[in-house]
Amino acid sequence: TRPKQKVWIHFSNDFALEDIDGFFNGYSFNDLYWFEHNVFNEIKERFEDYGYGSDEIEFFEEQPTGTYSTLNITMNDNDGAFGTANHTDKWNDDYAKSAEIFGMAFADFARLSPTVEQMQNAFANVSTHEISHLIGLTHVANPADVMDVTGSLDTLLEQRGPGTSPLDSLIFRNGRQNANDIYQVLRTQDK
Repeated sequence: TRPKQKVWIHFSNDFALEDIDGFFNGYSFNDLYWFEHNVFNEIKERFEDYGYGSDEIEFFEEQPTGTYSTLNITMNDNDGAFGTANHTDKWNDDYAKSAEIFGMAFADFARLSPTVEQMQNAFANVSTHEISHLIGLTHVANPADVMDVTGSLDTLLEQRGPGTSPLDSLIFRNGRQNANDIYQVLRTQDK
């Protein structure tokens, strides 16, 4: 069996909700802590929904020891992209990968007047999407699937999960990705 995978969910020191949306002006340090903590818990819950247990993947709010992957949530901007992973690890062989979430891209949500919970969902959805690249999933064309690249902003405000979805046509013209089956195979093969 494979060793436990560790993922550090790292909010950069400059992460500031009020820079993303004026709605968050006046948020205290304590409010920001709870926002970050709730996003962290949403990410964990989504992977539990995939069927990943804490004996297979563990998420950390503080930097762990040993080999681990990192999701950096920053205030950077990347011409509208919400996030990027350093690569899609199709066989999940590398346990020291990284991905980045571009916080300033979330300013696009301001025109939808999201609630705090919806913004937490948006960050958790994009974070789950990028971490899923790190452990082997690719893009699909189904707005209900967390790996979708075809939906609109409002689809990111609601909780999304993995599923069986058609592959995005830029990945492969025909075919489907069954996230749960892929995770099952990756969990049971030897590293």
